[in-house]
Amino acid sequence: MQNEWDAQVLHWATPSTANRILATFYTNKGDLLSRASHRFTLAKRHNPRLLFDRATLGGVN
Repeated sequence: MQNEWDAQVLHWATPSTANRILATFYTNKGDLLSRASHRFTLAKRHNPRLLFDRATLGGVN
């Protein structure tokens, strides 16, 4: 998306909607994310500099 200026302008959300989307991923409501992806999301939330580590987080399905 960062390579295409038009995509950056076309794909946007209000702050309220962005917060709802983030909350949905953090709670994994409706099992939108695999178990490994959800663990990674939570770990990343607490440590933004965390790098993806398949051994620690179980990989992404």
